[in-house]
Amino acid sequence: MRALLLLAAFALNACITAKVVTVDKKSTLEQQFIGEYEELTEDLQTVASVRATANGLGARGDDPYARALQARRTQLFYKDDLERARAKGCVGEALDGRVALLKCHGESASQPASQPAVEPAAARLVAIENDARAALVEYALSKNTNLKDTDRQLVWQAYRRVVLASLKKGDPVQNNAGEWIGHAR
Repeated sequence: MRALLLLAAFALNACITAKVVTVDKKSTLEQQFIGEYEELTEDLQTVASVRATANGLGARGDDPYARALQARRTQLFYKDDLERARAKGCVGEALDGRVALLKCHGESASQPASQPAVEPAAARLVAIENDARAALVEYALSKNTNLKDTDRQLVWQAYRRVVLASLKKGDPVQNNAGEWIGHAR
């Protein structure tokens, strides 16, 4: 009986065949579209997170990590705006690690050179960037047990050095004498 069952099971297996079907590879255009779609999705996630904060849905409260994460998202969202404002001379890197509002140059030919304009959007951008930086400094202080509240200025200076390393040549920076010069990078 066992032999008969074994023979039936073997015969049943022999009747089953597997057919392998290959799916065509995606075309280059499809791959390009998928890549662009993923980039758009990432951008939308960043936009949504920044908008959520503006509407009171973002990270708030006592969690330094959540505030720092939201601050970083905000910085990424406004990165291009900040770079354009630096290129126009509207904002610069101050000695204390914050961005400072400056008089813009190259705004328009009708503007007298003695009275450069202050771009209204630059003032808002400075406030947003400085708030984000403050959240990152607070996070650094909370994360490192060797840092005390009295080390806050040292953390700001370290943050400034990180920012200076990423600036373009000519971006406004404040030197040790308090003068505004173009970054020498």
